[in-house]
Amino acid sequence: MGDLKETSKELKDLIQKMDDLPILPNIISKVMKIIDNPYSNADHLTELISMDQSLTVKTLKLANSAYYGFPREIVTVTEAVVVLGFLTVRNLILTSTLYNIFVNESQEEREFDRRKFWKHSVATAICARLLVSATAPGQKEEEEAFTLGILHDVGKVFMDTNYHSQFFEVMRESKKNKNEPAYAIERRILNTDHAEIGSMIIDKWNLPENFVEPIKFHHTPGLASDKYMTNVLHVADIISKFSAITYDASEINARLDREAMGTLKLQEENLRTVVQNLEYEMSNADLFLNS
Repeated sequence: MGDLKETSKELKDLIQKMDDLPILPNIISKVMKIIDNPYSNADHLTELISMDQSLTVKTLKLANSAYYGFPREIVTVTEAVVVLGFLTVRNLILTSTLYNIFVNESQEEREFDRRKFWKHSVATAICARLLVSATAPGQKEEEEAFTLGILHDVGKVFMDTNYHSQFFEVMRESKKNKNEPAYAIERRILNTDHAEIGSMIIDKWNLPENFVEPIKFHHTPGLASDKYMTNVLHVADIISKFSAITYDASEINARLDREAMGTLKLQEENLRTVVQNLEYEMSNADLFLNS
């Protein structure tokens, strides 16, 4: 594709019309409906998983992993769903299906490392869930935070696929200019950024409306009206970048929004605990990272 110097309206129209934008697998919307339905039970989720051989294998493998340490072998999907819980199974399905869109695709070698991108997405998802657990615990909110973390940089995949030469220019400029955040360089070169594009993709995929703002403003949380979840996503994104888990420091130009930290009432001790838990969970996240 050519120049990306469109206005936001023109860009939104472009995304709505794009035939080659990946389709969000039906299984994700079905899982979300099951989880959101208070009358759902393990059988509903089991039936959905059992229709997919790959998901069946991964669910059983996770249930029998050393991370959970169950004293006997879990041999049925129903058992796995019960012992793992809806949240964990849902996250496994989400990461497995999105991995196939974002990473596991046949393409020539690109400067944009999709596997590093995926590792950062998973780290942000786990960190966002941990932050909600530390500040306003609730299963629904923790699920939402995890999903937002996985999806928060989807706009980068769009840029890399459809405007590769310009996106490569952004990456090259970002490496040279350590003092300017990458999203600001995107705006300077492309007249938009991955966060804005990502919010439009979320809209096109008909995901919940309350996903749009946190993704659109995860670099500029002060502009969002949904302060809490946007702040969670912003802080999770920064923590996962500055930790030694994902991208190296030379790739990072982001800055933590102090107002976001204050709104979440996060003290240094809380942050230290979140980072420690993130490091532990990432060390046991092979199934999520290599879905």
